Amino acid sequence: MSEYKKEIGAAAVIALIAALGVGLLAITLFPNPSGTSSTSTASEHVPKALLGYLDTTDVSCSLSTGTCTFTIVNNSTASLGLVGCTIQVIVFYNSTNTTYDSVNGTLGGAATAGISATSRIGATCTIPTTQLAHQTLGSFAAGSFTVKIGDNIYGYPVGDEPTFSFEGTWS
Repeated sequence: MSEYKKEIGAAAVIALIAALGVGLLAITLFPNPSGTSSTSTASEHVPKALLGYLDTTDVSCSLSTGTCTFTIVNNSTASLGLVGCTIQVIVFYNSTNTTYDSVNGTLGGAATAGISATSRIGATCTIPTTQLAHQTLGSFAAGSFTVKIGDNIYGYPVGDEPTFSFEGTWS
């Protein structure tokens, strides 16, 4: 019986080591996109009432201008104001480490005048092209925009400022 317990104990140790190995592999293959510092994901800042009601489509990001252009789709019953935007960029890259940072952008497009309930409207977020030194043609582009809720919606107060993400590729 004690031989059986030893085999079970050895199997448990091997399983634990394998689980740690998988975890380390996942961390290596999928590093924190904000680099060495920890950041919240966009969904942590999104009122649950707006999840699924606010989205982006037609995302296009230009390396030559530093501008991401996208359409904001507001399927909610709340009017929204566009407050700010960021674009994530690679600030350091080598074969073993990639560090990302979020760069505050300048808002543009029709959405800067407001995003009415149940609407689709164009917006842009522009950062200096000097921040794009490590981005490459066809590489992943990501950013976020912050809106201010203009109407009470599902218990969320006027003035709440949730953040939403957008994703595309650099062209």
